[in-house]
Amino acid sequence: MAAESPRVAPVAPLELRLGLVLPTLLHGAAAAVVLFLGSVAFRLWSQQWMDPNIGPASHGFATRAALIASLSIGYTLIAWRWVPRAHMRDLVEAGLVPESELGVSETRIVGGTPEQVRTSRMAGLVGIALFVVLVEAPTWVAGGTRFEAWSSIHTFTYMLFLGVLLFWIGGRLVYFSLANGSPGDSLTEVDLLDLRPVRALGRIGLRSALSWVIGLSLGSLVFLFQELRFADSLVVFVPLALVTLVVTVASLLLPLRGVHRLLLETRERELAAVEAAIRGEPGALERTRIGDRDGLGLADLLAYKQYVQGIPTWPFDSATLRRLLLYLLIPLGSWLGGAMVERMVSAFLD
Repeated sequence: MAAESPRVAPVAPLELRLGLVLPTLLHGAAAAVVLFLGSVAFRLWSQQWMDPNIGPASHGFATRAALIASLSIGYTLIAWRWVPRAHMRDLVEAGLVPESELGVSETRIVGGTPEQVRTSRMAGLVGIALFVVLVEAPTWVAGGTRFEAWSSIHTFTYMLFLGVLLFWIGGRLVYFSLANGSPGDSLTEVDLLDLRPVRALGRIGLRSALSWVIGLSLGSLVFLFQELRFADSLVVFVPLALVTLVVTVASLLLPLRGVHRLLLETRERELAAVEAAIRGEPGALERTRIGDRDGLGLADLLAYKQYVQGIPTWPFDSATLRRLLLYLLIPLGSWLGGAMVERMVSAFLD
């Protein structure tokens, strides 16, 4: 008999290993505080030794952008640990993962195989490349000097460093989210009379949507300017709103595509069997969920058919859709709140 291959121990990326000894919220908060204090120190140094002609408005924008970037990095580290652990609880409730898995180490939940960790570094580099494109795109369009922002140390250098770090971590997080596959892929059958396990998977998609919409709303605050006119603000926030909408809906539906396919196939198969039973075909109910019930009349079969036809093919109900709509209001609330705070601070300082 062939020897069983050894089990590969999971490995957590360095960004998570540095904080696994800390509670999740404390890990993200500590990272955000350290990074922002670094931005303050860099700003004070740059004001003294560099760019003497740059006004306080430029320094203020750099500080605000650094604060938002630091908070975004801290939030990303929190989501990277909190979301998989919460998903694990739902998978246990759905019966797709044994209850003993709740006691496994956090490294096993948020990490991956050594090969996945190595591949995630490539995803991080892709994220950095995307950030470089976002920074350089306005310069390319305007015909300015390319990569000028990267060729010397200036007031915004620390902000660029935070952007590189954020997109590096974000790229790795996206890779691990995709590498783990759909949580419902291991589901092989659905009990149409008990959809609680399926709805547990629906909560996974809803949680993914919430984590993305909060992250995008937080990061988009860097585009708020107190001097921005209403017409100009629409140019900024309409694309941001569209991106947030697309990412939120995709993060809700993509993890559930396997469950959707299984629900659709099961419902169609059940309907075909019940319709065959209504037509009087012998043994048709043996392939249905009610095949062990005797004495079912035509009215019972018609009622069951109507029930099956009403089963949704996505694992969420109207309450989930209402929550999703509330989630989509988060960016609007954050932008309005951020704009009000911006104006209040400016009025107070003036």
